Amino acid sequence: MKINKQYTFLGIALLIYFLLTFTAKKTTDWNTHYRSNATSPYGTKAFHELLNDSDLGITIENVRLTSYEIYNEDNYQKDKNLMIISDLISLDSESLNSVLEEAKNGRTIFLAAESFSYALKDTLKFKTATNFDEIQIKNFDLKSEDKIIIDSVEINYNDAKAELSSFEFTSNIIEYDTLNSELFVDKSSGKAFLLKHTIGEGSVYICTVPKLFSNIVLLHNNNAAFLNDILKMLPEGEYIRSEFYNRGREGHSSPLRVVLTRDGVKESVYLLLMLIFIYFLFQSKREQRAIPIITPPINESIGFIKTISQLYIKKRDHKSILIKRKKYLMNHIRNKYQVNLNDDEINSKIELLSHRSGISEDELKALFIQLDKEIKHSSSANTFMKTNELIDDFYTKEI
Repeated sequence: MKINKQYTFLGIALLIYFLLTFTAKKTTDWNTHYRSNATSPYGTKAFHELLNDSDLGITIENVRLTSYEIYNEDNYQKDKNLMIISDLISLDSESLNSVLEEAKNGRTIFLAAESFSYALKDTLKFKTATNFDEIQIKNFDLKSEDKIIIDSVEINYNDAKAELSSFEFTSNIIEYDTLNSELFVDKSSGKAFLLKHTIGEGSVYICTVPKLFSNIVLLHNNNAAFLNDILKMLPEGEYIRSEFYNRGREGHSSPLRVVLTRDGVKESVYLLLMLIFIYFLFQSKREQRAIPIITPPINESIGFIKTISQLYIKKRDHKSILIKRKKYLMNHIRNKYQVNLNDDEINSKIELLSHRSGISEDELKALFIQLDKEIKHSSSANTFMKTNELIDDFYTKEI
C-alpha cells in the first residue's frame, strides 16, 4: 500500500505533539472554581480540612445538586443545613423558595459569592457593589511573572484579621434590611462583607468574599484563624455543600471522561478528532473537476425602472415623470423615424412623422399639445394619467 508523504508527516507531527503534551510541565490552575477536592490556589480542599481538624462541630457533605433537589421531600438531606460557595449564585424560583422555606423551619443557609441573582437580592432586600477601581498593582515586571505585586487589603473582625490581595475583596454589601438583618463590617475599610438575615426560626448568611475559603487565602499568614471566627457564628450540625453552582451537574462516569481529566490529553483528543474529520472531508471530494454551472445574466433593467417609477409616484412628482417620458419619446422618434421634433418646423415634421408611423396628424398634435400643457401646468392625477395613456397609445399604434 502506497503511503503519501503528507500522511507520514502528519503522523510524525501527532507523535511529537503527544510527547510534548505528556512531558510538559504542569501549569498552575488559577481559575476560581472552588472545587472541594482541588489543591489549586482557588480550590477549597484546605477549607474542608480545617473543618475536620477544628472543634466547630460542623460536618460537610459535598453534592452536586440544586438546593431544590437537596430539600426535595423524598430526599434524606432535608433536615441538614446548606452551604454554597461560588463566584455567582443564581437560584431559580423553585430553589429559592425551597431555601427560604427551610430557613423558616430552622435551617441555616450560608451563601458565599461575589455576585447574586436579582431575585435573591430582592427577596432578602440587600444590594451589593463592586470596587474593581480600587485594585492597585504595586510592581510589575514583564520579564518575570513572579515580580507582579498587587496591593493587599485587610478584613478585621473582632480580634482576628485576614489579609487578601485587593482583587480578592471586590464586592461588599451597601444596602440591607435593617429590621431583619445583622451586618458585619470590616473595621478598617468600613465595607460590609457578611450579612445575617433572620427568617422564621433559621437564618440566611450572605458573604461577599468567597475567596476567603480558597486555599491560597486560607493558608496565607493567620487567615485560618479569621475564617474560624467567622464559622463560629454558624450553628453546629450537618451541612450540605452544593457544588452545582460552581461546578455544574455531575456527569456520568466513563473511560473517555477519565482520559479527558488528564492535563493536555483533552486537547490531544480533540486535535486527533479534528484531523480525522478533515481527512474524511477532503477524501470524500470528487476526483474529477466539477463542471461549473453558468447562469445567464439577469436583465434587471425593468425592475430598476419600476423602482424609480414608484419613487416618483410616491413623491407625486408628475412633472418630472412627464419630462423624462417626453425626452425618451423624442429620442425614440428621432432614432426610429429620423424625425427631429425639436426645431421650428414642427407642423411639417408632424406630417412626416404621421406618414412614417401610421398615426394620424390629429392624434399626434393632441399628444404633444397635452404633453406640453401638462408639463407647464401640472394639474391633477387624472390629467397625468390621461397624458400617460396618450404616450402609451403612440407606442401601441406605431408601425
